[in-house]
Amino acid sequence: LTVDTSSGSFSPTQLTAKSGAPIEITFGQGTGCVADVVFPDLQINQSLENGPVTIKLPALAPGNYAFACGMDMQHGTLVVQ
Repeated sequence: LTVDTSSGSFSPTQLTAKSGAPIEITFGQGTGCVADVVFPDLQINQSLENGPVTIKLPALAPGNYAFACGMDMQHGTLVVQ
């Protein structure tokens, strides 16, 4: 999965992945508001300033996992099915 941050926001804002398998999400280099990405439910807070950055997640249970910029102004959702 790939997320573009070049416009100062996350694109796309909704990602879909399958449950039962590890997940990799690559975020482009971020500046300003999207200099960091935070997955609060997964205890992840990752800088994107030296991106692109790939976040490797273990297999997750089905559900919606929110992510946001470090300022909590830009938001997205990882949907695990």
